[in-house]
Amino acid sequence: MRGLDVWERSGLLPTSPYPLNVLVERAEGVFIYGGGKKYLDLISGIAVNIIGHRHPRVVEAIKKQVDRYDHVMVYGDFILDVQMEYAKLLTSLLPPSLNTVFFTNSGSEAIDATIKLSRRFTGKKKVIAFKNAYHGSTFGAWTLASHSDIVKGMEPLLSEVYHAEFNDIESVERLMDGDVASVIVEPVQGEAGVVPAKPEFLMQLRRLCDEQGVLLVFDEVQTGFGRSGSLFAFEKYEVVPDVLVLAKALGGGFPLGAFISSRKIMSVLMDPPFGHITTYGGHPVSCAAGLATLKVLIDEDIISERIPQLETVMKNTLFRALSNIPDVKISIEGIMGAIHLPDASLTDRVIRKVIEKHNIIVDWFLFAETGIRIYPPAIIEDDQLEYALLTIANVIKEEIAR
Repeated sequence: MRGLDVWERSGLLPTSPYPLNVLVERAEGVFIYGGGKKYLDLISGIAVNIIGHRHPRVVEAIKKQVDRYDHVMVYGDFILDVQMEYAKLLTSLLPPSLNTVFFTNSGSEAIDATIKLSRRFTGKKKVIAFKNAYHGSTFGAWTLASHSDIVKGMEPLLSEVYHAEFNDIESVERLMDGDVASVIVEPVQGEAGVVPAKPEFLMQLRRLCDEQGVLLVFDEVQTGFGRSGSLFAFEKYEVVPDVLVLAKALGGGFPLGAFISSRKIMSVLMDPPFGHITTYGGHPVSCAAGLATLKVLIDEDIISERIPQLETVMKNTLFRALSNIPDVKISIEGIMGAIHLPDASLTDRVIRKVIEKHNIIVDWFLFAETGIRIYPPAIIEDDQLEYALLTIANVIKEEIAR
């Protein structure tokens, strides 16, 4: 399964010249099976499978929904009970100001919608994002990325988008000029290699946006649903955004995104009508899977008990195993983990060896070329996680010693 020939024969296009080529035949719990191998999944489909693959309650919810109906009408016209039940549960877990949900197909679409929403609500045009941020791959979301290499050849992108330094409130203040509609920020920068915001930075950002009449948008596509250690990362910071963006784990393994705000703010998308529309957003099967996932997280105390325990295992194991190795840095927030090695070639060798020789799935970051991504599902056992992390640490030591 090496090289690009298998993709060419299939008629599919990989997203890079060096795909991992892991053959998938089935997945269950924390494991992926294929090609005679059993892989331990330490990336959860990039923060999607928060309760692992094919959780029984999720599978049951999907089957029940498919037996009732699937797609019946574009989002926002027909009354679909599963959408409404999901929105009701979500908003019951959020502050009163986040009381209106718009379901989309993905996080990228939800981010694009927040740009439209903030411009229409405020009557302003400018959007501030942050260097090393990642908000998706649609054209609008892509504009929010600051990396010149990744957008090369796609210019011109959206106008009136500006980039500040993350965790630097003065760099944001310099961009405020009275025509800023929104500031879009990740509480933890995922693709930068798990870089958390400083609490005082988000508090200052909240005050600045209030003073300037600017909407503060939190992109919690990766951090939401317990991944960062609380149901939503903003709860840890005690800073409530004007707009909350969710996806990935929101769909329980199915395509689903959402942006959530107050009824007052969201209502501008109805005047004039159809200010944002989507055919498949909030698909009933995706909503059924996501709703079941959220109920599992709540009913089984996964966020309050298991994720803090797993975070402790990650920190204790990695710091113990790697603390004496020069130029190795570890960043962990909840069950978002990154191991940063001295150079990108070492990182590449380690990742491929861990996958190919030890059957443990890890991954790269988009904007942290020396980082190894570790995003385990929240249902992984302590001993499984410790074994995997020690294996990764041993491979790092082996490759450094070469």
